[in-house]
Amino acid sequence: MGPTRELSEFVSRLQYEQLPSDVITKAKECVLDQLGVQLAASRLEWNQIAYSTMKALGGKPESTIVNYGDKTSAPYAAFVNGTFGHGCEFDDIGPNFGHGHPGCVVIPAAIAICEKGHASGKDLITAVVAGYEVEGRISLSCGRSVLKRGFHNAWFIFGPVAAAAKILHMDATGLVQAFGIAGSFAGGLRQYTKSGGETKRLHAGAAGYNGILSVLLAERGFSAPPDILEGETGFIAAFADSYSFEPLTKDLGKEFLILETGFKLVPCCGGIVSSLDTVLRLVKQNKIGPNDIKQVTVKLGATRIDQVGKIYEPQNVLGAQFSLPFTFGIALVKHRLDLGAFLDESFWRDPEVLGFVRKVVMEVDPEADRPYVQHTEGVDHRISGKVELTLMDGRKLEDVNRPVKGLPGGDPVSWQELAQKFEKNAASVIPGEQAQRVVETVEKLDTLSDISELMAHMRA
Repeated sequence: MGPTRELSEFVSRLQYEQLPSDVITKAKECVLDQLGVQLAASRLEWNQIAYSTMKALGGKPESTIVNYGDKTSAPYAAFVNGTFGHGCEFDDIGPNFGHGHPGCVVIPAAIAICEKGHASGKDLITAVVAGYEVEGRISLSCGRSVLKRGFHNAWFIFGPVAAAAKILHMDATGLVQAFGIAGSFAGGLRQYTKSGGETKRLHAGAAGYNGILSVLLAERGFSAPPDILEGETGFIAAFADSYSFEPLTKDLGKEFLILETGFKLVPCCGGIVSSLDTVLRLVKQNKIGPNDIKQVTVKLGATRIDQVGKIYEPQNVLGAQFSLPFTFGIALVKHRLDLGAFLDESFWRDPEVLGFVRKVVMEVDPEADRPYVQHTEGVDHRISGKVELTLMDGRKLEDVNRPVKGLPGGDPVSWQELAQKFEKNAASVIPGEQAQRVVETVEKLDTLSDISELMAHMRA
C-alpha cells in the first residue's frame, strides 16, 4: 500500500470517537481563530474583489459568505471565505513552521460542505482534524525546497480534499482518485515576496475551491493517478528537490499534527516574528530606542531571507507584511504591530520609519538554513538565527532567536487569549455580543446538530 492509499484509508476510517480530547479542543481553537481572521479580512479591498467576483458568477445557495451573509455554492463559498481566511496574514501556522497554513484552506472548505449538507459540529471537527493531518504530513514530506523553487504551499489543495471527502463519507478508493485529481490543480507562486501584490491571498481560496471540485469529480467517477503523492512524476517529486516519503505515514493515527499548529499574535509573515521578538527583547532589556541604534544585523537562513528580507520600502500591504525591515521600523519607531499599522500607507513612506528600515542588514546564517528535521532527528531549526545591534556609542548587543508565544515551539495561547484575538478581529464587522455568541458556539461545537447554527452568527 503506497502512502496516497494509506492516507486515504486513514481519512476514510477516522471517527470523532477516536479523537483524543486535546485534539478536539485544538480543532475548536483552529476554527475560532480562522473565523476571526475571515471577519477581519472580509472588509479589505482585495478580498472584497474576490467576494464581488464570486457574487457576479452566482451559484446555488448552499453555503454562507461570512460578513456579507450571501449564500452561494459550496465551492464558491470555500473560495471566498478561504481568500478572506488567508487575506491579512493573521491565520494559523502548521507544523512545518511558516511553510503551511492549514486553517485558511481546510476550515472554509469543511464548513462550506458541512453547511451544504447540514452536517454536525462533530462532523466538522473530524473533517478539520483529517484535513490538518493530510496537509501537515505532505508539508513535512516536501520540506523547504518547495519554497526555493518559487512555490507557495503548493500542497494547500490536499487538506480541503481530505476534509470535504470526510464530510461526504467518501471511501478510500474514491479519495485516492480525489487526491489524484487535486494534484493537477496544485500550484501558487511566491513572486510576491520580491515585488508584492496580493495574489498570495487567492492561493487559499483557489485550493479550497479546487479541493471541493476534486472530490465532486471523483464522486462521479472521474479517474486519476492512484499514486499522486509518491509517483515518479507525482506531486512531491514535481514540486520538491529534497524530500522524504516517511512523514506521510509515520505514526499515522497515533500522533495528530493539528496539535503542532501555532497561532499568530502579529499580522505579518511568520518568518519575521522570532527575529522581531529578539530585537524587541534587546531594546527592552537595554532600555534603548531607535535613535540609539546605528545598525541592526539580522542573521537567518538563506530561504528565510529570500522570504522576508527582499522588500525594504513596501508598495502595498502584502509587501509591508513580508518585509522584516519594515516590520522592525513600525515596531520600534511607531510602537505599532496591529493590522492597521500594516494597512496604513503613510507608514510605507514615513521618513522616520524608512530611516530605521535602512539600518537593517540581512546576513545569511548557514546554520539556520538546514532542512526541517524536527520529526526525524529531534532537532528544531525553525527559530534558528540571531539579531545583533550596533549602537551609536559603539557597543554591540546580540541575542539568539527563541520560541515565540503562540507559534510552533513556543508557549501556547489560552482559549481566553484566542477568544480575545477573535473579538478584536470581529469588532469591525459584528457587535461584541454577537462575537461572544460565536465564541460560545465554537466552544460547544461538538454539541451542534447542524453547522448552520454557527454560520448564522457570522453575518454582519
